[in-house]
Amino acid sequence: MSLLSALLTLSTQNAPPVVVPDARATVAIWCPAECPDDQVDALYAALDDQHKMVRRLPRRGATRPVATLQVLPADAWGRWDPGALGEYGETLTDADRDVLAKSPEVVVFSIAIDPMGDAQAKNQRANLAALNFAEAVGGVPEDVATGEVYSREAWAAMRVDALGPEIMLYEQFTLLWSPEGDRVVTQGLRKLGLHELAIAGVSPELAGDVITTLALIAALEREGKTLDRNVTLRISEVQGLPDRSYLEAWLVWPGQEQGGQAGTGEAQVTLRNRVPGPGEPPGPILELGVNGEYGSLKANAALFDQLWGWRGTAAAPPVDPAAEGWGGVQ
Repeated sequence: MSLLSALLTLSTQNAPPVVVPDARATVAIWCPAECPDDQVDALYAALDDQHKMVRRLPRRGATRPVATLQVLPADAWGRWDPGALGEYGETLTDADRDVLAKSPEVVVFSIAIDPMGDAQAKNQRANLAALNFAEAVGGVPEDVATGEVYSREAWAAMRVDALGPEIMLYEQFTLLWSPEGDRVVTQGLRKLGLHELAIAGVSPELAGDVITTLALIAALEREGKTLDRNVTLRISEVQGLPDRSYLEAWLVWPGQEQGGQAGTGEAQVTLRNRVPGPGEPPGPILELGVNGEYGSLKANAALFDQLWGWRGTAAAPPVDPAAEGWGGVQ
């Protein structure tokens, strides 16, 4: 980061959150042989039909959908570590793994989507173009925004067919934990035109409360709530029925037998811009605090208790690891 960029970032540290100007995502397709020129041209045409092709994405917000496309040597792009495929490539077939291991070339395209209209629908069209190309060449698609690789069938199910208006946000992002296990940041919300979110002063034991709280913030932003410095979180404001049902399933209602303490489904938090750290996704990151406190385990635990309630010794509602964002396959 340049000195000027660092100063600008630090100067906005305590300012109201910046507006995410567009949705951005990068898709890579690994080819089993050299990526055929005619198929690359067809992909270029498919993207150009919906996205203006540019040499590089704009640094600031796009005024219309734009895309960049490159054909790179697979070694230059960076080959997959086979040890990571168990976590980030659970849907791959043996043939897919062979393609990843031996692919000489990879087609990489990045998109920036203007804020007018439905960002999900525009991402869906780009994902469909990637699927068509992968099917034509027998390649393996990679969602670079979340670090996942997919079989073509799984890509169709989770990155094309699933992206309808009823998609649940918690299925669209992954939680990245710090090596110390006390900080977490989302990865994947950016591609939907939303802020990536972070919390410090938490632990993996609170993972359920963490992801549900972040899903609530993301759902409110997707539905048009302005994330200024002081934000009131209310489950009652969420209009998307699947998202609402997921959030309410986590809430301990007054009088529930398993509830040690009922939650209100409402709380006030403070949000601030934070400089992305090593290994964190680039772009605007908002860090969540309670009453101006950031990184306080006690304050965050009180927030979670207020929002969702305390369950005592009873088991939390079942949320399988993939749905929580662990393991990368969502």
